[in-house]
Amino acid sequence: MDYWVICDDTNCYLFFTAFNGSLYRAQTPIGDFPSGFSEANTVEVMTDSQYALFTGTAVYNMQGTNTYLLLVAGFDGDGEYYRAWTSDALNGTWTDLASQQRQLVCISGQCNRPGMDFHRHLSGRNPAHQS
Repeated sequence: MDYWVICDDTNCYLFFTAFNGSLYRAQTPIGDFPSGFSEANTVEVMTDSQYALFTGTAVYNMQGTNTYLLLVAGFDGDGEYYRAWTSDALNGTWTDLASQQRQLVCISGQCNRPGMDFHRHLSGRNPAHQS
């Protein structure tokens, strides 16, 4: 299970996948963080096939905006890829940004720049990040 915690002015949100094709979000008031998360305050954000929403969840606030970017990794016969959605609130509706095969954010072996394997950095599979 990969997870990501991000907070707004009021709440902290825990986004995670469970290797079953679902993305979940739990939330707790900032004052109760980190122990305020529970099954009772966890919702399914979206669902797809088991490997389409699989791992590598990350949520970012787009600097200078009220927009959030959600990235989730999936796997298919060609390897790992990343899909993306945006929302104007962490507990809001996520709008498709790049979730179809023809518009994916990153596909294994196709996200490199000179001197950096972007895909390995994005997925957390960079040996420098492992303990």
